[in-house]
Amino acid sequence: PPPPPPPPPNTLAQKSLPLEQTTPTTSSRHHCDSDDDDLPHRDAELSPKSPLVFPFDLREKAIIDDGDGDGDGKNNNNNNDAEEEEEDDDDGKYKTFDYDESADFLQLVSFTGSDELCRGIRLAKIMQGGGRIFRSSVGSDATYRMSEKVEYISYFVSHNWCVDYRLKYLSLAFKFNMPLTTLVGFSTLFLCSVLGAAGLLPTVSVRGYSHPIGYVTRIILSPILVISLLFGGRFSAFLKPKKVPVMFLDKACIHQVDRGLQEAGIKKLGAFLRVSDKMLALLSKVYLRKLWTVYEVASFLSLHDTSDLDVVPLMLPFTFFLF
Repeated sequence: PPPPPPPPPNTLAQKSLPLEQTTPTTSSRHHCDSDDDDLPHRDAELSPKSPLVFPFDLREKAIIDDGDGDGDGKNNNNNNDAEEEEEDDDDGKYKTFDYDESADFLQLVSFTGSDELCRGIRLAKIMQGGGRIFRSSVGSDATYRMSEKVEYISYFVSHNWCVDYRLKYLSLAFKFNMPLTTLVGFSTLFLCSVLGAAGLLPTVSVRGYSHPIGYVTRIILSPILVISLLFGGRFSAFLKPKKVPVMFLDKACIHQVDRGLQEAGIKKLGAFLRVSDKMLALLSKVYLRKLWTVYEVASFLSLHDTSDLDVVPLMLPFTFFLF
């Protein structure tokens, strides 16, 4: 009998889409619930079977430059024995990459010839108005002017636009203002203790207690801590404006109106990742289900060590304020 026909191929898993269809190249202006195009945008759902192609990877197979000019990573000199070859391999320097389009690769991860595209926004500007820049993904010339030309970026902010902006604001406040808040809290306690011991603060007599009870610290400490946590960054920015961290936020650092600048900025995503010292991932329940944020993390980790990835769960500040 004739053999049974082969099963139909799994086109979703086997078909390899071209790079421009698998790499998220649309702007960050899309919302989670937008269905106006077929390309995977920033907050598109990430399917386990969806092919994910990265435009660059520094962990390509490296070739040892052995000095004989053949590029094979082996010393072909007949006078050297196997022991010397093994020693040369251990001491060799990795200078080149097995990458067919090295020029295009360098363009993806550097701002050479386009320094004006390397832009960052100060943390103080992101925190203005309770983080109102996170309210909508729609950018303008005004939001682009909030950023400035920089040579380095302290933090690459990775987030999802569909998440409530207030949670992002609280997470950034928790991340950057907590040291100042701790200092202010202990200073307030120390000052109140000294003034109370000197009898300069009012007290009340409570039945059952043999000594008067102070109440000023109980009244003022909590408001001072909350104000310091939410707005302490402005005070730091006023005292030391040059010390404010420089952040990458797609809405402000990539032009959202000029299509030419927008396309050029998106193509330099790898360069933004390379010049960033750290990535700040604002982790939500949808973070690892969205194509763009997974793409950003994977690309960042191909250029940096895992210790450079700072993860802030968006529910952590809420839990802190609750308890």
